[in-house]
Amino acid sequence: MSNQKEALEYVANLAQKEVKEINGRKYATGDLSLVADARAAAFELHTLTGIVNYVQSNVDALKGPVVVHVFGPEKVSVFSPLNNDRKREEFVRAEAIIPEFRFDHFYDSDTFNIKMQALFLESDEKTAILGLVGNIQEENVRNTSSDGTSQTVVARSGITKVENVTVPNPVSLRPYRTFSEIDQPISKFVLRMKDGPSIALFEADGGAWQNIAIQNIEKYLVRELDDLIQEGRVHIIA
Repeated sequence: MSNQKEALEYVANLAQKEVKEINGRKYATGDLSLVADARAAAFELHTLTGIVNYVQSNVDALKGPVVVHVFGPEKVSVFSPLNNDRKREEFVRAEAIIPEFRFDHFYDSDTFNIKMQALFLESDEKTAILGLVGNIQEENVRNTSSDGTSQTVVARSGITKVENVTVPNPVSLRPYRTFSEIDQPISKFVLRMKDGPSIALFEADGGAWQNIAIQNIEKYLVRELDDLIQEGRVHIIA
């Protein structure tokens, strides 16, 4: 009986809770739990243009400044300043749509050829790689130097002639890896081949391209939002 009485008293106490304001902060009576400020759900976008349009239009009639945070090559968000709970409200989030190319993964020659043409910007080295891949024979791929970096493959050089060709390494390429509005960073890759033949690209810049992409995103946003930045209505963190 005592347990049932205690349970009923606990439920009754919950029903009697009130919200009190103390020093400008709202608390619920009882255990004085903090009532968090209401926060909106973030818009989900996929372009930097969308971020710029949102900030410039002020569609939500925001009174204070906003913070544009460049998380990385694929994500940018717009936040409020710190609220009473020392938290930020996320208004908009843009995540870039990046076509899939699996680095450190061997593709068959036809698939590699298609992906190179579709997912990399034009360059002399891209053209050279496509020329090599399009002419290689299904014969053994072998190493030709003691340092392990160079390889040779058998490639057609004419209608019937075949010859050994050294695979270039490292190669500098510009794959699509960030928002389309900015320049795609150039970086180095190691090109490797195996019997089949199958081909792979291995990233060889230690991730430095990510910092370049972040800097390019920041430059784009500063250029597009310069007036609002000068007025103190926008702050960009990258």
